Amino acid sequence: MAGEALAAAEALAAEGIEVEVIDPRTLLPLDLETILASVRRTNRLVVAYEAVPHCGFGAAIAAAVQHDLDAPIERVGRRSNRSR
Repeated sequence: MAGEALAAAEALAAEGIEVEVIDPRTLLPLDLETILASVRRTNRLVVAYEAVPHCGFGAAIAAAVQHDLDAPIERVGRRSNRSR
């Protein structure tokens, strides 16, 4: 997923949009301070991961930093296999 995030960052940079990509590498321990420092600088957060976007670590990260943001958090994950 880090490769896709870096490619997206390059594409956005070509449009004049600067982003930071953080690849925490481990969830336990989670380097939450690095994530919070980025959120404080950018006031934005997109959590992208390969799992479905609900009930996973992305939701936990979003919950941990939501109080520091003025904008909604975006979570991007894979499609659920369940039909609706």
